[in-house]
Amino acid sequence: ARSAVLLLGHGKSERSAPELVLRPEPLVNQASEDEAEQMRAADSAAAENSPSSDIGIRKQAFSVPKFLDQEPARSRRSWPLWVALLAIVLVSVVAATRLVRVHAVRPSTVTQTVTKAPEAQAPQIPSAAEKEKPEPAPATPPAAAEPSSDFELLAQRANEGDVHAQMDLAEAYLKGDEVPADRAKAASWYIMAGENGSAEAKSRSIAVTHGMSSPQIGEIRFDVGKMFMQGIGRERDDVSAYKWFELAKAAGDIRAESQEAALEQKMSESELVKARNQASDWLKSHSGKSKKQR
Repeated sequence: ARSAVLLLGHGKSERSAPELVLRPEPLVNQASEDEAEQMRAADSAAAENSPSSDIGIRKQAFSVPKFLDQEPARSRRSWPLWVALLAIVLVSVVAATRLVRVHAVRPSTVTQTVTKAPEAQAPQIPSAAEKEKPEPAPATPPAAAEPSSDFELLAQRANEGDVHAQMDLAEAYLKGDEVPADRAKAASWYIMAGENGSAEAKSRSIAVTHGMSSPQIGEIRFDVGKMFMQGIGRERDDVSAYKWFELAKAAGDIRAESQEAALEQKMSESELVKARNQASDWLKSHSGKSKKQR
């Protein structure tokens, strides 16, 4: 390159261009000591032979830039640093993007999870027209189903207190007419008809119970006490119910004690004394009749 520049300088006129003198920095790794000495000698010879000194033009010195004088290996060694720097930049950008997304989403999720409390409803005040509006009448209870047979009609009349119906019902149980024969139920209805004032029913009740055992007699008397207690065959009568429970207990029916305990909570002391006296008188009168019959 230097030889080319010198040749070009000799070809031109003395005043056309200044002489170029290249003074490169010594290359440590590319030239030896001898080569460097030869180059300095050539430079000095060229300077002596150049006619530009007479003209008075300054010699212009040019130096090779440092980045051109570096070894290619050094530039190659720096690429891992650039790759690491690029990776750090990318990671920072991704982290910043995620942080922005989180802050943008949080307000919407909060608004979706928070529920509004139900507003308290103000009490509704009825208007004057609503106040004057009459209350609906209570629904009438459904009518009782009519008996489907003659026996059911007879039983319904007996339950309502019809003495003749009670005697006919007792006769039906005694003979097994339309129902299975049951002497205990027949005697119970004869006793109820006798309590309602039928002398014939009383005599028939004695005839039906004649020869029965004490447990059977106790069962009949207990059933009559339940009929008085529940208002079957006549109006409810706690005194008469207690009397018949006393008679059932005298015949050995242990169920009567619990029924008497339930009645004692409702009855007064005078009613209890009256019921016990009636039971005692009944036992005395019927015991005398039984002795006469014997």
